[in-house]
Amino acid sequence: NNESVPSKLARCSSAAQIVSEICEALLQAAPEYSEVHECQLKSLLRGDISKQDERDQNVLDYMINNRRCHVVETRFESLNLAGYSLERVEKKLGKALGRAVFVHGLRELHLSGNSLRNIDAGLGWLVVETDNTNDYTEPDLSEIFVDSNIIRSVDWPPPAFAGISKCLTHVDLSKNKIKSIEVIPEPLPQPITLHALEWLDLSGNIGLEVLPDGLFRSMPSLKRFDAYSCALKAIPDDISGCTELRHCGLHSNELESVPGGLFQCDKLVWLSLNMNKIKVLPDGIANLKAL
Repeated sequence: NNESVPSKLARCSSAAQIVSEICEALLQAAPEYSEVHECQLKSLLRGDISKQDERDQNVLDYMINNRRCHVVETRFESLNLAGYSLERVEKKLGKALGRAVFVHGLRELHLSGNSLRNIDAGLGWLVVETDNTNDYTEPDLSEIFVDSNIIRSVDWPPPAFAGISKCLTHVDLSKNKIKSIEVIPEPLPQPITLHALEWLDLSGNIGLEVLPDGLFRSMPSLKRFDAYSCALKAIPDDISGCTELRHCGLHSNELESVPGGLFQCDKLVWLSLNMNKIKVLPDGIANLKAL
């Protein structure tokens, strides 16, 4: 079909039809999409979406009304699904996003400010195969933002990350309602190690009191760890294995002592421990000569 994507969208009478056309274009990787500019899409939609289609608009706006979606040679480098009260990513949209990741090199995904209750609700589609597995390329998805949702518990490492474990560098889970993190027990058929992960942000989960033993073993390349403004009482000793750690934000917690494992992180240049219950700095802190 040689009809351009803008022409197809202009003929749509409802948001549901527009969603369908956009997903089809993503699935087919229509070359015409490289010609569609954000301003054109915005102008096409003004006046087309009625009040009763408001929920469809929430799903749709990642493509039309976002600030960080760029189309370059049919490659979606950044998709913004933030701030639309999404409770889950539905099957059809998930299939389109999966193709964007595994075929077209999506690098950033923003799911901030929604109503996701668990990671699978937003990222379960990462394990969904596209129609033709021969189309797969090495994925490039490096940054995932799932902050400011209503996630209460996390299995770590999330099974949804298995297919992107070699490229994922930044995971933002801040400002959720996380109270528990469970390390998936080994042995597994295929243990997940997040080889490339450099930054994990858990800050602002005010009910999070405990980090489980083994949390840091799956992140050997971690350079930045933020867990400030939680309610943490201790940090697992296996943080000592994060030998590349340079930045650690632990202020505004309930810590009564400096986590001993940090003394082995001799590349650490920034450590924030203020607004805890620490009364004495141990001698071991002198090992951190880069501070």
